[in-house]
Amino acid sequence: MTVRADREESQHKRSLEGRVAIVTGASRGLGRGIALRFAEEGAILSLCARSEPELAAVAEEARARGARVHHRVCDVTSKAAVEALVASTAEAEGRIDILVNNAAYMAVPVPLDTYDEQLWEDVLSGGLTSAFLMMKAVYPHMRRHGGRIVNMTSLGGIRGVKGAGAYGAAKTGLIGLSRAAANDWGRDGIRVNCVAPMAMSDAWASFMKTLPPGTDPWAAIGVRSNTLGYVGDPERDIAPAVVFLCSDDARYITGAVLPVDGGLLDVE
Repeated sequence: MTVRADREESQHKRSLEGRVAIVTGASRGLGRGIALRFAEEGAILSLCARSEPELAAVAEEARARGARVHHRVCDVTSKAAVEALVASTAEAEGRIDILVNNAAYMAVPVPLDTYDEQLWEDVLSGGLTSAFLMMKAVYPHMRRHGGRIVNMTSLGGIRGVKGAGAYGAAKTGLIGLSRAAANDWGRDGIRVNCVAPMAMSDAWASFMKTLPPGTDPWAAIGVRSNTLGYVGDPERDIAPAVVFLCSDDARYITGAVLPVDGGLLDVE
């Protein structure tokens, strides 16, 4: 490394240095990408998911990048489990600065008229009620010194996606929930925003496996290919936007929905 490059690196200020961040659904896909990027930006991580082996592996990856990491298997649809996660994080670190609600319940695409009522409840519970429970649990900690909440919505939450009625309802609900919280909690110094990603997550990969061979996945969800022509990488393309919204650089942004989708929504 040259002297100049070494000096530039030493002057780089990690934007989340010392901030305590809870990331749900952190065992794979978007959650993993966000956790690893947060680790590089100096955050102290509290990661949760349903799968212990995968979650533990992500925690080790984050530690390898220099982060202090707590991880806990948690059913985010359970009020008791959510409160236990938040309490253990606050007890260990003394504060909670950031919450990223990434957990969601994905289902195989089916026409709305064939939707089973229990499936409907499961998808809304996993993708919307869970975020409400997490936000309510962290609020007493954040109102002491401010905080940043990012809720991961999607294309389905903005324009709807064929065969994903409950998922779209949950993601649209997240936008409404986020804007309500931004209004209610803004004077407490808590900013609440949404990111609407198009990423090569496990959910997207699973969706493509359900399509007949040769089917255009963009056409299958009723849209054209995005302007950049590729599906984003969770860590390289999506996570930086989440980092930005959780950083001091976004101190005047709240109640916003930021599409990070290669131009899919804005250019189509």
